[in-house]
Amino acid sequence: MSDLAIYQSALRELLRPKRLLIAVLLCLLPAVYALILRNSSDTYNALDTYNELMKQFVFNYILVLLALVFSTGAITQEVEQKTIVYLLTRPVPRWRILLMKFAAVMTITTCTVWLSTILLAGVCFGVGGLKTSYAIAPSQIKDQKQFVLNLKDTPNMALIGLHERFTPQTQKFLDNYSGENVPDSSSIATTVAELNGMIRAGSLYNKEAYEGIKLPAEVQAQVGKNLSGNELEKFNRGLIQALLPDTLLPAGGNSVQFWRDLLVLPVGVLAYGSLFLCLATLFLRPLVGGLIFAFGWESWVPNMPGYFGRFSLATYLRVLAPHADAANGTDAGGILSQLTQSGGDEITQLFAWSALAVIIGIALSTALTVFSNKEYVPREDV
Repeated sequence: MSDLAIYQSALRELLRPKRLLIAVLLCLLPAVYALILRNSSDTYNALDTYNELMKQFVFNYILVLLALVFSTGAITQEVEQKTIVYLLTRPVPRWRILLMKFAAVMTITTCTVWLSTILLAGVCFGVGGLKTSYAIAPSQIKDQKQFVLNLKDTPNMALIGLHERFTPQTQKFLDNYSGENVPDSSSIATTVAELNGMIRAGSLYNKEAYEGIKLPAEVQAQVGKNLSGNELEKFNRGLIQALLPDTLLPAGGNSVQFWRDLLVLPVGVLAYGSLFLCLATLFLRPLVGGLIFAFGWESWVPNMPGYFGRFSLATYLRVLAPHADAANGTDAGGILSQLTQSGGDEITQLFAWSALAVIIGIALSTALTVFSNKEYVPREDV
């Protein structure tokens, strides 16, 4: 039997309706929750909601739970269904059988968490929210209160110049805003739309107004040039970014976060999957121990002081795919946020990649070695 045949057989087993239904329901949860928040919360912020739900639901729960169930099931299911004996009598090395079954687990789990992330991003940012654009999106505003206050009360000549370009209706909204409550979404949308109109209309640069303001090197290099089209939009967005660095994410911020998450998710699946597969080869009932590790150890250890966080996979995944906390009070995670705050020990990305590579290598090689030498019998015969 070829490796491909084993892989395809394992895929068919994982794609059975009952298993698939549970996976689909799990992957829909973050998007449904985001949709509820978007339609019910006065403090809704798209980027904050995406960050919170990715951190608390997708990375901490959906990824871990699916990796646990599918990885341990690669062995325990064969034992419980009494097919382990027939599986091991095939003229194929044991380690290759397990490796192909694990590859199928990786495929299904990765596709599920990817789908969950894509649906969540679609709800939070909209269809065009992830395109590389120099227009400002409401979801790129980190602090809506400060954003409006900066456009309202400022001694900065460049910001005053922007204020004067707004329509009388928007100027009235800016001037009357007290800063006590989060501005309503329709007013923010109107303000952003008018700013985007300014970005496209013509150069916003004025030598006197921008004197003393530190501009990025790529923006400074375009000063005095006759720009148009995409170059003009890029230049003007850079000017506005220099004026509002603390309240506005750089252009393409949503896209960067989204693609980084898609890159790191398979690494998380591989790390947790390898560990749980190792448990399945070592213990008779790995699911119980895996649940304790996943939702006990992984929930508390990353928050402990000192170097305890280095003994958690979640810590390294947070370094590789950091998600900022909500800036304007959007309560997307609730108590989950309090349980999973990152620890105080700083870990570099290089160390995180190296640690995960070592953990994956040790766990996977141990699983393959044990499976190749251990005797397995049907569960009821144990």
